[in-house]
Formats: sequence, structure tokens, C-alpha cells
Amino acid sequence: MKKVFPFFLFCVLCVIIQQGYLYVRGDFRPGKIIQKLDTEVLTPECSQNIQDLLEQKFIYLNRGHDFYAFASEDGQYVLKIPRYKFYPSFWHKLFYFTKKKIKIRKHRREILTSRFEIVKEHFKNEPGMLYLHFAETDLFHKKITLIDKLGRKIQIDLDRLFFYLQRRFTTFGTVLKKCIQKQNQTELREIFASSFELVGSRYAKGLINEDVRGWDRNYGVFDDLIYELDLGGIDLVGGNKVFSKELAKSTFFLRKWMNDYAPEYIHMFDEEYQKALIIPPVIHAENRQKKVDKFSKI
Repeated sequence: MKKVFPFFLFCVLCVIIQQGYLYVRGDFRPGKIIQKLDTEVLTPECSQNIQDLLEQKFIYLNRGHDFYAFASEDGQYVLKIPRYKFYPSFWHKLFYFTKKKIKIRKHRREILTSRFEIVKEHFKNEPGMLYLHFAETDLFHKKITLIDKLGRKIQIDLDRLFFYLQRRFTTFGTVLKKCIQKQNQTELREIFASSFELVGSRYAKGLINEDVRGWDRNYGVFDDLIYELDLGGIDLVGGNKVFSKELAKSTFFLRKWMNDYAPEYIHMFDEEYQKALIIPPVIHAENRQKKVDKFSKI
């Protein structure tokens, strides 16, 4: 027993050191992004302009549930790379009780693969979306330089890298808080109406966003248009879900935040919500498309 305890303590220490190291570097390493997915999504030709953008270094920004985010050196673009946390590690194989987690990871891998195809079909023409690369190709013949959280440079073969490139917009949460600070009631109403319009437009395409808690960081704002920034939660509408329930679910945490931190404006939220509720999703989609048409890609 005396010999077993030091060994157990040593194993625990190793795990703590490993997890601490991963935390410091943002849980990012090349082995988590270079993987082949079972997808037949076609990747379009890449314009010279996009190729020039990808010559920049991209600096680690943060990570979500499904994607790493890297910001371009000039601060105008964001590169989103899937997190492939799907394959069992040595520790998962070693302990029997982790078999359920292995099964869950495999399921997540299948979900992300299907979401790639959804994103390619429905978001390729969004003004904030510049390029999607969801298959191994023979287009670039070069490597991209990523800088991790510790400042180290990592070069990755672009043809093997799954990613999408977006414009970098101010997040919804940042814009909302500034409007509240400035007590700009007109802009507040516009932001609420645009956010409801986005949900309706998405629903009209047969889509939902499962990540309802990320209302502040998963959306960007430019002028009077709100964009999807994080597409990891995008999925197909299932069952007999109706628009009213989807709108309520998608805006629940936003309303909760408003009620907690800016209750004096909650009546505006509720008024715009009721207006959005009686507008059919297809009309939301048409209204948003008019705004989208005003903007163009690079």
C-alpha cells in the first residue's frame, strides 16, 4: 500500500501538470486540428485576394465548444478552425469507465461533419463569410502561420486544414452594452429587432442555433445587420418545433441578462419581441436579405 500511494500521487500530479499546460496554451495543439472528416463538401476555388489574406499570421484569440478562433495580424479577420476532440486518448483507453465518453466524442464528430455541410449550403453568401474550406484540396500549396497562446509559431498545411474565414465584427454583447451606457433607446430597439429578425431568417431556412447561451459573443453587429459569428451550434430544425418556441428559446438568456442588468429597458425588448412574433419567418428572411444585399464580400 505504501508503494501504491506514491505512484497514484505521481499519476495525479502528471495529469494536473498536463491539464495546466493545456490551459495555458488555450488547449490548442496541431494534433487537435489536422484530421480527416467524412465529408464530401466541395470547396470553391480561392481568389487571389483571399490567398493574400491568408499570407498573414493568425494569432490565437479564444476557443469555443467546437472551434478555435485566430485573429489576423491586421485585426480585420478571424479564422475559425474545428476542434477535433473526438479521438480517445491513452488515458481514455486505459480506464474502462471512459467508454461512454469515447462514444460521445464519436457522436460529436459525426454532428460536426454534418454541420459543415449545413454551413456550406446556407452561410457561404453571408456578407461576413469570406471563404469556407471544408475538404482536403490541392489549391494553396503553402502553409499558414498560427501563433498560439504562448506566442509560438505553428505552420499548418492550408490544403489539409478545415477552416472558414470571416470578417471580424464587433460582438453583439459589446454593442448592446454601449447602447445601454449611452442610453440610446433608438439603437436598442434596432438591435433587438435585428436579433429577432436573424432568428426568424434562420428558422425560415430550416435552421436553429443550439448555443443559446452565447448570445453576447456568437453574433456580430455591423450597421443594422446582425451576423452569425460562431457556427458550431447550427443544426436543422427537428420535429414539429414552431417559430414561437424557437424565438423564446433563442432569446431566453438575452432577456434574462436584460432583466438583471438593464431592467429599465426590458419593456423595449418585450415590445419588439411581440412584433417579431407575429411576423412569419419567411418575411423575417426577406427583410434581412434586403439588408444583406447592401453589403458585398471582398
